[in-house]
Amino acid sequence: GEREIELRSSFTLEDRSDIDTVLDFAIWSPVRQAFVPIRVLADLDFGKGPVSIDRTNRRTSVVVNVDLKDGLAAREIYPRVGAALEDMAFPRGTGWSKGQDFDRQQEDDAALLLAMVLSIAFVFLLIGMLFESFLLPVGIISTVPMAMFGSMWGLWITGTPMDMMSGIGLVILVGVVVNNGIVLVDLVTQLRSEGWERADALVEAGGRRLRPILMTALTTVCGLVPMAIGGSSFIGIPYAPLGRTVIGGLLVGTLLTLVLVPFLYAWIDDFAAGARTWAGYVFGPRASVEPEET
Repeated sequence: GEREIELRSSFTLEDRSDIDTVLDFAIWSPVRQAFVPIRVLADLDFGKGPVSIDRTNRRTSVVVNVDLKDGLAAREIYPRVGAALEDMAFPRGTGWSKGQDFDRQQEDDAALLLAMVLSIAFVFLLIGMLFESFLLPVGIISTVPMAMFGSMWGLWITGTPMDMMSGIGLVILVGVVVNNGIVLVDLVTQLRSEGWERADALVEAGGRRLRPILMTALTTVCGLVPMAIGGSSFIGIPYAPLGRTVIGGLLVGTLLTLVLVPFLYAWIDDFAAGARTWAGYVFGPRASVEPEET
């Protein structure tokens, strides 16, 4: 088959010993049908050239570095840069892009999103197997968006930008915040299996599990406080956003779990009972009534 082979050619040392030697080098002229020196076809001029030539995807490129003010994140600047350069006319053959850092950031965001979706899916399947139901996990998983709302609120209050560490904190939060809902729903299920009414079981489980839920949440928050207020970092990336993300999500998620999870449990239970009744009516056997003999 056809093969593409890269070839490079250069002058010998004798042919490029000085500028006059280079200009006297003979090349073929299609117009004169003869070899002529380069000085006949070129104008000689001296000027400053780049120290190095950078290429991106085989195209010559120049990297422009911008120093940001304190408290300003790169992801906040990209939309402004795009709006400013969108209507700018560039010479033919030239253009602009947001650079490799932006592309790398997009890849990191996509990877974090995939990790978050997979973590929610795995937690959902695990809870479904434990409770032998695919409806109850919906109420427990609802604590995840509650916690994420708390994380966004905590980052906004502290003026912390959303970065890679914050994204990792959200992924960690998925596995931590559902523990409260699991503990609460598990006790409700046990009480109902013992003959308790649903409303009484929800009230009793809330009273029994209130102290353990608050204790576990507060101990986790207290353990993350040094990280949230400290200045430690890894290869230039601070840890503080991770701690603040988990703390905000855990606080709000815990409080909303105690209020909304019982409500969602009751709503899902009513929905399941209605679905079973409807399915029994539609697909269940019907008694046939024969006319009486006269």
